Amino acid sequence: MDQASTAATDAAAADAATDADAGSKPDAGGVEGSATAGPKMFDETYVKTLRREAAAARTELGQTKTQLQELLDREKTDQERLSERVTASEARASEAETRALRYEIAAEKGLDFTAAGFLSGTTRDEITATAEALASLLEEKASAKSGGGGFDGGARERAAESRTPVEAHNDFLLRALGRTPNP
Repeated sequence: MDQASTAATDAAAADAATDADAGSKPDAGGVEGSATAGPKMFDETYVKTLRREAAAARTELGQTKTQLQELLDREKTDQERLSERVTASEARASEAETRALRYEIAAEKGLDFTAAGFLSGTTRDEITATAEALASLLEEKASAKSGGGGFDGGARERAAESRTPVEAHNDFLLRALGRTPNP
């Protein structure tokens, strides 16, 4: 509820309270017991006093509501802050446990500690499976390196002798002009 609608509601309540008090306060302009059934008239100072009291009560009520909300928010933020700290601590503890488990499994499988960073999974079985796969890959790479005779194990054919860049460029230009380059 915004400030303007609260003020309007409070003003209407003050007017209703004024009407309720009409029987206990004297009429300013009317004669008591008169036959006219028109609206009752009150003294201007009395109405101003009532309105001041209502405004003071509304102000005090607004301040009380604000203070209550501040207290609730302060307590809420403390709870939220504590909740966030607990969540962060649990995440760090879980991460540390998983990292320790990776190092432990890497040591069991004979892997270097640097290889432990390549292990994935969250459970012991998952990490063990990736450790075994990594160990077999590393063994295959090691056997491939020691098994070949040359730089690349003789898998490639010898490259044809190339010409100097200037000669290759000249040949390209001659072909572009439609002429045959000299051998």
